[in-house]
Amino acid sequence: MLAVLRWASGFFIPLMVGLVFSYALSPLVDWLQRRKVPRSLSAAVLILGILGGMGAALYSLSDDANELVVSLPEAARKLRDSMNRERSSQKSGSTLETVQKAAAELQKAADEAGGANTPATRGVSRVIVEKPRFDLRDHLWTGTIGLASVIGQTIMVTFLTYFMLISGDTFRRKLVKIAGPGLAEKKLTVQALDEINAQMQRYMMVQLLASLAVGVVTGIVFAMFGLKHAAVWGVAAGVLNLVPYVGSVAVTAGAALVAFLQFGNMNMALLVGGSSLLINT
Repeated sequence: MLAVLRWASGFFIPLMVGLVFSYALSPLVDWLQRRKVPRSLSAAVLILGILGGMGAALYSLSDDANELVVSLPEAARKLRDSMNRERSSQKSGSTLETVQKAAAELQKAADEAGGANTPATRGVSRVIVEKPRFDLRDHLWTGTIGLASVIGQTIMVTFLTYFMLISGDTFRRKLVKIAGPGLAEKKLTVQALDEINAQMQRYMMVQLLASLAVGVVTGIVFAMFGLKHAAVWGVAAGVLNLVPYVGSVAVTAGAALVAFLQFGNMNMALLVGGSSLLINT
């Protein structure tokens, strides 16, 4: 069963995302329909408005986002050099390290002395395993395929959400019809569907408000610390807050890394990362 779901994940994931979006947007479409706006038109305008707003926001933050992405490798290199310097400074005055080096030199001398008296063994060849070279074309091809997959799934989610919104109560009426001929069965089915609908909409509203709060607070706190591209970090924190655990860890690690590159201070990096983790929890 798991293998089948993994194989069909390209279909089921957009389907579930479209279902969640349709639950979140259906109250607005219903409200517009009660104002004599056709359901198909209201759903189209709502989806296009959301996509247009997201596109405008991404475009306005694209320069800051590109600069932030470019700075990440430099931040990683600087952090690695700092850790290496810290490690070497700790090892420089260690007596245990000196003893270990002396023991290693003695062992090496003993091995060389023993190897000089031991005849060479014939028929034994040394195998050197070479690491595959970095191929830019393979990485570009992989990135292109990934981008095409994301675009395709976004289009699929958009159309699924639209058709679920314009269907209205069609699915609901079919379930009530399947429930049985009795009035009690139909009433119970309607109550269950109403409860599911209310819980889904309540959950989506809570998630939306929580993500909005996390994004706004993250942007304000990072701006108070003087971190560059605070608005980009706020948007990233708000969006990734929808991904449990992984999203908060990604924002915390990335913000701490960039803070270390900007301020050159490990304490400041820990302060920024700790504040991000505190906001997300």
